[in-house]
Amino acid sequence: MDRQNLQALDQQSTIRSTPITFLSASATKKPKLSKAERFQKRFPLVFIGIPTGPTKLYSTYYMVAALANLDYPNLEIHWAVTGGNDDPMFAKFRDRLNKLMSAVEWGCNVSWTIHYVPLDRETRFKNFAPILNNKTKLRDEFLDSSCEYFLLLGGDNPAPRKAIRRLMKLDADVSMAVCYQRPGVDAKCGVYPLVWRFLWLPCDLDKYLDVVEPENIEEMRMAWLHCPAMLNVSFDSEWNKKKEVWKVTGGDGCALIKRKVLEMVDWGVTPDQAYHSEDVHFMATAIWYGFTTACAIDLHCGHMDQNGGVY
Repeated sequence: MDRQNLQALDQQSTIRSTPITFLSASATKKPKLSKAERFQKRFPLVFIGIPTGPTKLYSTYYMVAALANLDYPNLEIHWAVTGGNDDPMFAKFRDRLNKLMSAVEWGCNVSWTIHYVPLDRETRFKNFAPILNNKTKLRDEFLDSSCEYFLLLGGDNPAPRKAIRRLMKLDADVSMAVCYQRPGVDAKCGVYPLVWRFLWLPCDLDKYLDVVEPENIEEMRMAWLHCPAMLNVSFDSEWNKKKEVWKVTGGDGCALIKRKVLEMVDWGVTPDQAYHSEDVHFMATAIWYGFTTACAIDLHCGHMDQNGGVY
């Protein structure tokens, strides 16, 4: 027998000796999910964190009403309230919040908790101190939970009904609605959107690695983090005709944040070092770490004032 025939015979023998495994019908089927598992897969549990305090008493009713109106059936609501038992304003706020939350007939799977965050006298009047303490408390509670999404709401930002579904659809690592601000409480001029686009990003420096010393590149990255170059989206006359804008920062009165972001980024800006507000700094830090940020331009979140108005 010639060499070519021997090789063909050897190949046939190898093929015939290969064992064949037949899978039963039951082995190919995926395990059937329970009703609760199917619900959890379709509607992941969302942690809602609301930093607030007695100064936001005027907005409490509207905040609770907005929560009850949310078009999402699986929620874990956490309030972080600044104050102490010796403060009469705190006691009034606590009683009203408890009464309102208990009165709601929740039509979905909801649990809620009120956390009290003390504020010592030394830091009470420093910039961002109360809100930083409250957000830090909420972040800690979130990381101790099993939730994958953190919906951050300002204490005077009643959430739009479709907020969670719309921001989940946007699917950025940090997704936010458009919140608004005006120059002063008594200002009669118009409001402006709390959304800014970055003029350049740290990753843009990579193109200069061949011509700039690495230590200088790193210095510029750090400089960007503490003082990024930004432009308000309203400088684009067509901004409100868009559905979404990416690579942004801004007010987090209604922002959906993924767990992987909060595992790396916190509201760690100190009151003495902050160049921007804590929310702008948080999103800039997220981008600095390589996460994505985006704003759903078609999702508007109201901002309440002390007179009961919404803008």
